Amino acid sequence: MWTAALLTSMVFIALPTFALSAKHTEEEKKEWQCGTDDVTKFLTESQIEFDCPNLKKRINKCCVEHDDCYSEQAGRKYCDDEFCQCLTVATRGSEICARENGPLLCHIVRELGEEPYRLSAPNATLAAVQNATVSTGNAQTLARHINVDRSLVRRNGSVDELHNETSPIISLLTSQHM
Repeated sequence: MWTAALLTSMVFIALPTFALSAKHTEEEKKEWQCGTDDVTKFLTESQIEFDCPNLKKRINKCCVEHDDCYSEQAGRKYCDDEFCQCLTVATRGSEICARENGPLLCHIVRELGEEPYRLSAPNATLAAVQNATVSTGNAQTLARHINVDRSLVRRNGSVDELHNETSPIISLLTSQHM
């Protein structure tokens, strides 16, 4: 009985504190860009605030620049290399951030960045497909001949490597034009 009363009182004491900290976190999340969704942004921000809060703005700047690089479709490897170099510089001054947090964020984008890279520029890809469709005048021909993974095409037109898969945008366009 006392245990239940104690737990209940702890919940009522902790609840307002949690609500205040959650509100504070919501306000800060609008600015924090390290992560792909609310959960990963919350986790990375919490870790940086715990380990090296004085470097938070510099680390976030690396994430913003990385997002911009992905949006520009400058080449995934190039963007990831630039991000890792930025983190190396940004985390100087904190042993734990330089030794653990920076390398971890770098490793995460290198291992898990393919899908975010592909999804980061749907307008650019759609524009390229629309331009190619206008040039060829035939969406079915376009779908047969364009099956390069768009995450591997760099801004200058070079390709890192070829994958034999059809873009979802091309599939959508061809189904509408048939």
